[in-house]
Amino acid sequence: MPKIVDYDHKRKMIAETAWFKTGSFNLIMGLRVVFDQTFILKSYSK
Repeated sequence: MPKIVDYDHKRKMIAETAWFKTGSFNLIMGLRVVFDQTFILKSYSK
């Protein structure tokens, strides 16, 4: 039984790490898009 628990825990940790990496990557990309949009709008409004 302990092996199954350890395996599930390890798999959960891997899944959380992968989710955190992809989530932070998506957040950075989203912020970049927002920054680019605001920069374009500012340059157009001049």
